[in-house]
Amino acid sequence: MAAPPSRRPRACATLTAAGEGLGLTQAAVSLHIKSLEAKLGCALFLRQQRNLQLSEMGKAYLPHVRRALDDLSLSRLGLFAPETVRAVTMRVPVSTAVLWLSPKLSRFHAAHPGIELRLVSTIWTDSLEEEDVDIDIRSAYGDWLGLRAKKISNEAIVPVCPAGEAAPISAQTPLHILGQEDNWARYGEAQSVAVPDRFGISVDTSAAALEMIVAGRA
Repeated sequence: MAAPPSRRPRACATLTAAGEGLGLTQAAVSLHIKSLEAKLGCALFLRQQRNLQLSEMGKAYLPHVRRALDDLSLSRLGLFAPETVRAVTMRVPVSTAVLWLSPKLSRFHAAHPGIELRLVSTIWTDSLEEEDVDIDIRSAYGDWLGLRAKKISNEAIVPVCPAGEAAPISAQTPLHILGQEDNWARYGEAQSVAVPDRFGISVDTSAAALEMIVAGRA
């Protein structure tokens, strides 16, 4: 006749299960709990002969611990999980991304569902090292040694003004886009018109400049 199974106190059974999940013995888990309670200065568990329950402070502490562990788990998956799709990082000016690239993204994703496209905007300083960028869209002149460059469009300089304003450019204080200091001079030379030599407002992207003009603030 088989002997009845031994009945382990529930507290020990709980700590043993926790230890198995952590790769520790029941005694080690118990020691860690006592050490944590000593550091916090309060009991996290109510210990009875065959029962182990959370104390009121333990119940209050539990949601915060779970949230912290969940955050760590999500961070681990996001940072260290193996890549399941190919990622391409593209650095592009804000205005180009908003006014030109955005309408094309849905078609790109439909044609290449296995590629995750990461857009990084640039204004002044480079937000990524060169080796971290796969595609770099620039509005500029020049050759870049060591890089494969391809011209995708020709840019035209066109003055824009709020609706209803038709005063000569020379009589206005133009809006300036930082990083494009010679645009007004180039336009004036090409059109043989006089342009002001000072700016009223300077912004860091052409997208911001267009929004200000549409709002009638420039």
